Amino acid sequence: MISPGRPRPPVRMVTMRTAADEAAEDMAAHLAAGQARTREAHEHLAEANAAHAAEAERIRAEAAGRIERAEAQPDAATAQAGAGLERVRADSTWQREELRQVLDGRVSILEEARAEVRARAGRAGREPGHVRAERAELVRA
Repeated sequence: MISPGRPRPPVRMVTMRTAADEAAEDMAAHLAAGQARTREAHEHLAEANAAHAAEAERIRAEAAGRIERAEAQPDAATAQAGAGLERVRADSTWQREELRQVLDGRVSILEEARAEVRARAGRAGREPGHVRAERAELVRA
């Protein structure tokens, strides 16, 4: 036990205070660095939010413009579709006419062939010898 008349050694107190002060300074520096990182992160987040908001606004404006143009031009789209329909009709009419001409040509060829067969049949009834000669000629050919 230390006698009351004797003072305590001051070295130990000073050392503890110095260590506490250094620890407090270290903690203050660490806190300041953490706050600086937090401010930087907050600024970065604010910049990112602003960029995203600007991009969203640009996309919204672009979509609104497209909608306006589409709503303003329904008559043009209808007219374009009508013109396409008229082209299809004209092509269809042209193809139908071309097909009719081909079929008419084939009908006339068939009618001529039928008339020739009838004529031959008529001659065959009247001239059996002539028919035999024609048949022999066809067989040779």
